[in-house]
Amino acid sequence: MKPNTRKERLEWIKYRKGIDYVMSMYALTDREVKEWFERVYSLYKDLPEYQNIH
Repeated sequence: MKPNTRKERLEWIKYRKGIDYVMSMYALTDREVKEWFERVYSLYKDLPEYQNIH
């Protein structure tokens, strides 16, 4: 299911691209996050969950 809120979108992106990727997005407004998310959702929706190597 496609995320609807800013929090859900950022969590979704975190699980696809990792926390480092999302950290830069916290400075964006809600509208900017939504616009960006709508543009990239189709590209990222089939990515596997991000694997953070420790």
